[in-house]
Amino acid sequence: MRQGVPISQVFLDGDGSIIFQLKPRRDYGFGYQIKATVSFYQKRCHRYILEWLNQQIGLGAV
Repeated sequence: MRQGVPISQVFLDGDGSIIFQLKPRRDYGFGYQIKATVSFYQKRCHRYILEWLNQQIGLGAV
């Protein structure tokens, strides 16, 4: 593990992605809602790592 680098950043660098979606919405100032999704991927045998990360962040699902 790199010293001083958050584990979420390490996962994102190797096994993850950030997805942005623009959804048309008339009730928003610019006419769109921006939806951001952060995803981490891991082999099933390493599921415990994602479960641990999920507990640390307190958001999302495994």
